[in-house]
Amino acid sequence: MHLRLVGFLDGARRTLALGLILPSAWDQEEMVFWTPLTTDAAPRVRFLKVGKMRVTLTGKELADV
Repeated sequence: MHLRLVGFLDGARRTLALGLILPSAWDQEEMVFWTPLTTDAAPRVRFLKVGKMRVTLTGKELADV
């Protein structure tokens, strides 16, 4: 299983936290993330930056991007 890295950015495009997009059934209105970003900080997120890096659940980078 591989996961895609995503950055959570504020209105000035500063990185608030990184996270992973978790696999789930496709739903056009909802995505599930695994991140250390607190629920209190979540309202500050204005942009998501999806990365090209893919990692395993243990954090190992996968070579085939």
